[in-house]
Amino acid sequence: MIGRPRVERRPAWMRSMRAEAEGHISQGVGITVLERIVMINVYLAVVTLLVWYVFFAGAPSANMCPTGTLC
Repeated sequence: MIGRPRVERRPAWMRSMRAEAEGHISQGVGITVLERIVMINVYLAVVTLLVWYVFFAGAPSANMCPTGTLC
């Protein structure tokens, strides 16, 4: 979809003993700028959610039932 050549991925036990090391294959592929931007955004979103949950979410209301309705 992004024009990257397809890389054959096989489990280690199915590869030939003479096959090229997987590290050499993956070095030729790399990641695109768009993939880096998406990964950074996901990391920031997860860290932001964790910070909000730990420091700002607060305790749930004392009169809330486990179902989410008021008791």
